[in-house]
Amino acid sequence: SGTRAHTRREILTGREPVHVTLKLCQGLPSFRKKEVFRILRIAVRKSRQKGLAVTHFAILSNHIHLIVEPPRGGMRKLFQSLCISFSKRLNASLDRTGRVFRDRYHVHVLKTPLEMRNALAYVLANEGRHIARKLGLGRSAKLIVRIDPFSSAFAFLKWKKLFRVPPDFEYSG
Repeated sequence: SGTRAHTRREILTGREPVHVTLKLCQGLPSFRKKEVFRILRIAVRKSRQKGLAVTHFAILSNHIHLIVEPPRGGMRKLFQSLCISFSKRLNASLDRTGRVFRDRYHVHVLKTPLEMRNALAYVLANEGRHIARKLGLGRSAKLIVRIDPFSSAFAFLKWKKLFRVPPDFEYSG
């Protein structure tokens, strides 16, 4: 059935940010829609009010990437609240019931500044990576760095530092 055994998660100290990937259940429509973006922004805002600092995110057709600064006490319950808030609003907008996310989410602790930089580049320019893959371009291909309308990239101010070029320019990486 494709289900893997649960492994124990790394204990989060609250000192390092994390990159979280949420995979959606099969059978849902593409999430790259304005309404889904609006719903995620509401859920993120509410989670911030409760103490979960979601700093950046990107919505792809069947998964969501988040950069999160977990609180010292852990993020399990706050993250669960974010997922529930998003799922309830999404189900209401789609006039459906049922699960939205797969069993577990993937967490990668960002322990170094380079890991953080790479995670930001990955999340904020993720759409370009997926387009390159669909076109059959390899990793050495040029990446179009552009502001993804279904991400928090509009709020990121350090594009030139991240990619060494401003958005909407080609980057040879």
